[in-house]
Amino acid sequence: MTFSQFIEQSGISLLMAAACFYFAWKLLAKHDLAAIRNKDKPKPKHEREYTQAAGRGVLFFGLAVLANAFIVLFDVYVGFIEIIIAVVLTIIYWKKISDLYE
Repeated sequence: MTFSQFIEQSGISLLMAAACFYFAWKLLAKHDLAAIRNKDKPKPKHEREYTQAAGRGVLFFGLAVLANAFIVLFDVYVGFIEIIIAVVLTIIYWKKISDLYE
């Protein structure tokens, strides 16, 4: 497989993973709540803990998308199942932290 074939197969997943890593960095390192939250919404109870938890969730999803970029090279169906599981786990985690900090 050439590099261009790899980019054709996994380019979108790599871009999505890079975006997730960028937002995870903004949440975990800079504690920038405005990166993911509308300015019109009230602030959560514990802003620093909320940004840490949200950053971990975004980082998990970014790692799952990065893993998916390589899994689909070998088996598309396994990659599809993996990303569905990652989305479901991310939704469950996000609901948990939303209930905890809002």
